[in-house]
Amino acid sequence: MSDVGVGTEVSISFRVASDPVPEPRSRVVARPSRGTETVLLVEDEPGVRNLAVRSLERHGYRVLPAARGDEAIEIAKSHDGPIQLLITDVIMPGMSGPDLVQQVIVIRPDIRGFYISGYADDEVDESDVRFDLLPKPFTPSSLIEMVELVLATPN
Repeated sequence: MSDVGVGTEVSISFRVASDPVPEPRSRVVARPSRGTETVLLVEDEPGVRNLAVRSLERHGYRVLPAARGDEAIEIAKSHDGPIQLLITDVIMPGMSGPDLVQQVIVIRPDIRGFYISGYADDEVDESDVRFDLLPKPFTPSSLIEMVELVLATPN
């Protein structure tokens, strides 16, 4: 019991271990420190798009930003090099993310990707196992973790 203004006395007892404590093993994480892939990012909100572009570029990814689905399709058609990843919002004016994915995989059949959205449950086809969902709001680190996870997963 303690009295106001007097304080409290706490006593802690530890038992002595009979077996030696094993040395902790260091874990090696097989994640690249910097990405090298090209990412097609489709997001109609400029603030979210700019944050994602900065985060991805900071980690070494080359980013091809688009504000609309039709713009992303043109980029997918005209970009000379490979595009390894498509990140698209689910709900956008003019074309939904799932509709965009269906068109882009015809142009770039080996592309991987994921959706970003704050309210996508009704819009994302659960049978589309190629594209997962990163819910908004997301942090730059959760975006990079998802990118690395998707790129590391075999097609």
